[in-house]
Amino acid sequence: MRVISRHPRFDQASYAASRATADVALLKLSSPLPDIVVPATLAAPRRVAAGDTLTIAGFGVTVAGTARGLGLPRMATLTMTGTPGSLQIRLYDIATKNQHIGLGGCTGDSGAPVFDGDGPLVIGVISWSTAPGDEEGCGDLTGLHR
Repeated sequence: MRVISRHPRFDQASYAASRATADVALLKLSSPLPDIVVPATLAAPRRVAAGDTLTIAGFGVTVAGTARGLGLPRMATLTMTGTPGSLQIRLYDIATKNQHIGLGGCTGDSGAPVFDGDGPLVIGVISWSTAPGDEEGCGDLTGLHR
């Protein structure tokens, strides 16, 4: 596998300082994937708003700092919060409202798809997550790049 192209808005200094940047790239695999792997279709660009829902899918851990759940496929429908930008969208579990640990991305989910609509259509990829109170971990906010 090799990097074909980094996102033009990626900034290494921002990444190192844990600030928002387009930390995504296009990769080329050294060999084709097995026929059982079906590529997802990209969603058409559209405006998104707070309250919209998207579905994340990943193979990351279920408890930060452990290997619990690593490698097992999971998905969750999350709700957009705040003002979505052209680079980043923040999602949360509406059932827990950022008050305690809920559903969301976690370690190992970075780069996993975020689906929109009935497709499934890929609207973005998971980039980061936090624990409640903006602490390190997961179960609160999930950030995605689009």
